[in-house]
Amino acid sequence: MSLPSSPPRPLLRRPPRNYPPRKPPQLRVPADAAPARPALVPVPPPAVRISPLVEPSPLRKVAFGTLALFLLATYGFLAETIATLANTHLPIAKVVIGFTCVGLLVSGATLIRTLMSLLGRLMLLYTAWLMLTVPLAIWRTGALDAFLGWIHSVLCFVIIATLVANFSQLRKSIFMIILATAMIIVGGFFLGAFTDDRFSILTGTLTNANDLSIHLLLALPFCVFFIADRSASRLARIFAWLTALGILAMSLTTGSRTGILILAVFAAALFVGASLANKLKILGLAATVAVLAVLLLPPDLRTRYSTLFFEKATDEKGIMYSADESMALRQVLLQHSIKMAFEHPLFGIGMANFAGEAEKESEDTGESTMWRQPHNVYSQIAAETGILGMLLYLAILIVTIRTGWRAWRSTAGKPNLATTHLMAGCLMLSLLAFAASNFFATSAYGFYLPMFAALILALERYGLPAKATPGRF
Repeated sequence: MSLPSSPPRPLLRRPPRNYPPRKPPQLRVPADAAPARPALVPVPPPAVRISPLVEPSPLRKVAFGTLALFLLATYGFLAETIATLANTHLPIAKVVIGFTCVGLLVSGATLIRTLMSLLGRLMLLYTAWLMLTVPLAIWRTGALDAFLGWIHSVLCFVIIATLVANFSQLRKSIFMIILATAMIIVGGFFLGAFTDDRFSILTGTLTNANDLSIHLLLALPFCVFFIADRSASRLARIFAWLTALGILAMSLTTGSRTGILILAVFAAALFVGASLANKLKILGLAATVAVLAVLLLPPDLRTRYSTLFFEKATDEKGIMYSADESMALRQVLLQHSIKMAFEHPLFGIGMANFAGEAEKESEDTGESTMWRQPHNVYSQIAAETGILGMLLYLAILIVTIRTGWRAWRSTAGKPNLATTHLMAGCLMLSLLAFAASNFFATSAYGFYLPMFAALILALERYGLPAKATPGRF
């Protein structure tokens, strides 16, 4: 019996119904029709590109070590302190500067970059103008000594701006300034004393109580930076807290009314840019410091500080009289400086020549100026170096403030740049306080302005976004 055979299978399967695939119908668009607009697709914002953290070479690390020693010796007046304590006259400052200049040799093109920057060119131009006024000065020896002191200030700018190789080294440089300030506070217990109920260092550059107060308070925002910086270590925060308290305590005991002005500048700048909650905190902190000052300061210092708010006050020791006499003498000195600036508008009378010339002019009226400076940096520079010298000095100050302001604004509201924003704000606080204290200070050729210019220039290089780097002014 044979089985039924199955039907033969086709060799090829039946194609599907939609085979071959049909093309979708094309819509005919007239030639004169407007082109279709593309859909609006949200474009993500470009990522913020930070200056790359380049690991410095071993030679650059050694060069930064010389910078750290230079900052410690310069801001802490290490050479003066060692010479006083050891009763020796070793050339410590010259040795430190020599080692640091060797560090400049391994910096490569960074040195040329520093000198060719806008701040570098202004600094060189101002230095050249000061050198031009030296042979034209009335007392050339004094002018030459003052110019050599300014060379140290220019080296401060070149050394800091050149040897800082990245943002981490910039943080360490600021910490070295805090460490130098702490050294002055500790050294004050051994080298300081109360003279006429005002605390001051007995020997060295900071013998004047006003200069000591200004020098300490300019470092206070640096302490605030490490206190508020979340990336700082706990040990660094504790050290910054202790140094800040020491700065407040020692500066208040100097009896310097310029120091009170600096504290007012700090409080006003923080109050303007703070939120409502932080404004209440600032008011509370200011009130606490004022109450503690009233309770803890000696009566003589409280009477002296009262001259900031009241015209007259009575004190059995005559402290009030000396404060009024100091203000009257400063007004006379200011008038002399303005008069000399208009009488010698081109080259001035020469660096460090004001005290002697003011004393000669005061002999005609019978009122001695006691061989003192005008206590106004701007009028002193105008009188000693001419109107052009004052304009160059103001140009350096304004460009430094503008660069720091742009650094602070360009990093605002960016969490990844919070540390840079905080550092820029603290540098601006110190710089604004320095500019305000110049109306009452005598450090016309000091290292403060070159130091601030160098720190802000380093912040512009290593802390800002690439697009936000300020251009030419």
